[in-house]
Amino acid sequence: MPVTVGLALLATVVLTVSACANLGGADPRPLSATANPTEGAAGDSVPALPTPAASPVAAPATPIVTTPAPTPTASPSAQPTPAATAEPPPAGYAPLNGMPAEAEVALRLPLAVMIDNNLRARPQSGFNRASIVYQSPNDGGTDRYMFVFQEQDAELVGPVRSTRLFFVDWAIEYRSALAHFGGDWKAVKLVAQLNGELIFDVDAMAGSSRAYWRDKKRRAPYNAYSTTARLWAEAERRGAPAQMVAGLPVRKFAADLPASQRPTRGSITVPYRSGTVSYAYESRSNSYLRSIAGKPHRDGLDGERVTARNVIVQYVSVYYDPNQRYNRAVMQTTGTGRAIVFRDGLAINGTWRKERAADLTRFYDEAGDEITLVRGRIFIQVVSARTKVTFEVGRTP
Repeated sequence: MPVTVGLALLATVVLTVSACANLGGADPRPLSATANPTEGAAGDSVPALPTPAASPVAAPATPIVTTPAPTPTASPSAQPTPAATAEPPPAGYAPLNGMPAEAEVALRLPLAVMIDNNLRARPQSGFNRASIVYQSPNDGGTDRYMFVFQEQDAELVGPVRSTRLFFVDWAIEYRSALAHFGGDWKAVKLVAQLNGELIFDVDAMAGSSRAYWRDKKRRAPYNAYSTTARLWAEAERRGAPAQMVAGLPVRKFAADLPASQRPTRGSITVPYRSGTVSYAYESRSNSYLRSIAGKPHRDGLDGERVTARNVIVQYVSVYYDPNQRYNRAVMQTTGTGRAIVFRDGLAINGTWRKERAADLTRFYDEAGDEITLVRGRIFIQVVSARTKVTFEVGRTP
């Protein structure tokens, strides 16, 4: 199918979705595509188990800044001007997160993997090896992750689950291989239409079961796993290129602020029904330490604290379609909306923009300049436009 046809099909689907949104011990044996008794032929998820309300978080000793959409305010000190000299990563740097990388992996084909966030799926594995992590609302008020890998390998990734239209939309920004366990019928159809052009399908329920296995110590469907090596190999077996598509636009990165210019501390709180996500800024490492429901978030792969170097809160229009099975989320992924970018301990109020479905989502400050990020892992926290995110920016020494 010619690229122009694929783009036209994609535009038709996404315009429809956007219009609606604006309304309001492991077993290493290959996974059988029929081995999951709780998912249908297209990978439709069973209704999520009830999740407890977010644990209350004690108020900090110093005031926090509350930023309900859509008319936030922020102090001038929280809005630094992006570095004018920032450029896309040069040779020897991974384009997705700007990190130094060996030549053989720096331009590797991005690999997007759908990850469950049900309480029974925790602890998930692979956070600290991903270049970008998305967390987004999903069916019936639940939420789900998508890890995007490039320059690092993960010896264990999972639990892998099904995909949705909005995750497909984000995955095609990088022309990724998409690893998933089926999906709702609209997402599966879209991936099939775009496969080989804007995305490269690695679906456990559509010919790629050899790349996955089930951990018998866990209950299905929260036990499907793989490795990045297996998934990349399967993507190539199915015709995907080994390297990232040439000429794709990428985000801009800048060096860290000098330690003397960074705040001494800071915090971010993002509520989800599966547990409130919070970040504590650590000035020394210039990173954000992640917690869930008040407890340190640790990667199931290495046992280490999950960290980010950039945290982006992206506000979108979301509504839940009662006419679809499992109360599917319908979400805005194109157009523009509000965003807050956290980096170097600072908070930058601005907007996100994405004109077409295949474009890269970019983030701009209130002056209209694209915001540069620091090199390292990016967490994109997608939330409803009505979500109240709170944060505190500490004082600079």
